[in-house]
Amino acid sequence: MDNTRRAQIIRAHLEATSRTGGAPRPERIGVWLHELRDVPGAMLDACISQSREEHAGRAENGKAWGAITPDDVKRCWRRISKKDRQSVAEAPENRHCPLRCDRGRVLFDGPDQYEVCVRCSCPAGDWWAQFPTWGAMPNADDLQARGGVRPAGAGDHARNTQALDRRPCRCGGAQAGDQRVPREAGAAARAGLI
Repeated sequence: MDNTRRAQIIRAHLEATSRTGGAPRPERIGVWLHELRDVPGAMLDACISQSREEHAGRAENGKAWGAITPDDVKRCWRRISKKDRQSVAEAPENRHCPLRCDRGRVLFDGPDQYEVCVRCSCPAGDWWAQFPTWGAMPNADDLQARGGVRPAGAGDHARNTQALDRRPCRCGGAQAGDQRVPREAGAAARAGLI
């Protein structure tokens, strides 16, 4: 989307929220264009509309005043883009992974009776490195180089998938990535007992 179309969208929204009903000054539209340059054109209208609705709700409750600002729109965009970035459904799948990972995540049995979930060393695992928690953790190759671990339930892809999908629901994604679960607790979780 070119800047002319972006300016038309911004102008329409600023006219709609103007207290005088007049057209906004070109300088104001230019400031909005500059401030919202990171918001993709396809999402610009939706983000501004969402920001207007949220601002109206806050103003109705007495928690906001005045008109929306580019910061309101950027806050809305960050929230939307964060949800998109964290979508596991968008994690790539590698059907030819030697560790048979589940969309870049793999479970290992440790020597101390714990299951450890790490990102795989295949390209699907590299996708998870963009998140701070997963990026700071060692990948599967690093963990295997330390020794004393083996892939959990080697060949049991369904078991790995269920355990990986249930763990974040029980304690949150960041904790699931940071914690190690006793093998017995992992078995109980897979059985649906906890």
